[in-house]
Amino acid sequence: MTWTQVYDPLGHALLSSDQTAEAINVLTKVTQSDREDGDAFQFLSMAYDRKGDTAQAQLAAAQSLFLSGKFVEARTQADRAKKLFQMLGARRIEGAMGAARDLGDLLESLGRGGVVTFLEEESRYAQEAQFSRRL
Repeated sequence: MTWTQVYDPLGHALLSSDQTAEAINVLTKVTQSDREDGDAFQFLSMAYDRKGDTAQAQLAAAQSLFLSGKFVEARTQADRAKKLFQMLGARRIEGAMGAARDLGDLLESLGRGGVVTFLEEESRYAQEAQFSRRL
């Protein structure tokens, strides 16, 4: 059994028992050690939402959606998170958005470390988009 296989359910259990801060701590560690654990990102999104941190919740939801192959929905969530961070004065993400507006670069600029990057938008059709890179 791996570390994340133990802590992923622990994070969910903490969230279920209204221990939101502890759940965020555990699930953040899980997502940092296993960047392809979509369930952990989904639970982290729920924890941030329960805390009232909508921007972080949308960012974690975007990563969860991306990992499950729902690229259009992931882009929408990432865009919403970007707008909220900007409204909240988080100017540090503006430089990371760039022309391609990589979801991975956005998460990395927010201190989440390297993650699977998002899609380069070529013509706004998901079937024509290509992966920019994968870490």
